[in-house]
Amino acid sequence: MSLERAAIAAARKTRRVGALKRSLSPKSPKKTLKPRNEGGTGWTHAVLRHQAALLALAKHPAITDGNLEPAFRAITKAAADGLAVERVGVWLYRNHASKIECVNLYERSLKKHSSGHLLAAKNFPSYFKALERNRTIAAHDAHHDERTSEFSKTYLTPLGITSMLDAPINLGGHAIGVVCHEHVGSKRTWTTEEQTFAASIGDCVAMAVERSERKKAEEALKESERKYRALINERLQETEEQFRATFEQAAVGLAHIGTDGRYRKVN
Repeated sequence: MSLERAAIAAARKTRRVGALKRSLSPKSPKKTLKPRNEGGTGWTHAVLRHQAALLALAKHPAITDGNLEPAFRAITKAAADGLAVERVGVWLYRNHASKIECVNLYERSLKKHSSGHLLAAKNFPSYFKALERNRTIAAHDAHHDERTSEFSKTYLTPLGITSMLDAPINLGGHAIGVVCHEHVGSKRTWTTEEQTFAASIGDCVAMAVERSERKKAEEALKESERKYRALINERLQETEEQFRATFEQAAVGLAHIGTDGRYRKVN
């Protein structure tokens, strides 16, 4: 399913959930759902913002063309703005998943992108096992959640991170990395809608990587065909030169006669 269709499906799901909540309310069904105040926006506004961000990413040329660096920059910024979090990072597995590397980190308050941080998987076994089993890791209290507490001393505390919302990046049925949404400040409880949005951000990264790999494969195929044609032309030229040399240096008279019976060449 394309990201655009996924976003539309998410919008329909959101409307159904809203309808169900209103139907279960003991008050009048006409009562408006009270917005949840978060980051200065209500629940409805947040959902609409998520949907708009996903639709924009689905059409972003860097993502659809597989240009990874600008694609990652666009995705991390959209995710940080969409969830109103301080930090969003795209991490990809390296060395047969023994390490994970941050290929793009966006810090919202600084409006800054960076990369290069490495983490060894062996130092965080519970976290990496959780990535294999969950669509998202919603750690409201990241310091005490058993899935993320391994990061407490070396990563969370120095950076002031209190809550994490992480989504694996799946490609071809396998996890190739994770998108980390990191909240700085007081602990934060992630809503179902926010978790769905984070998972969709992971899908955006997967699409960009898939398009990049496809483009590389197509370019490699074109280069292989170019080399093959060059090799064939070279062999044909060598054969022609060998024939010409043999023809011209033959000790006996030779004639090259065409299919029409006319002489083409005589040595």
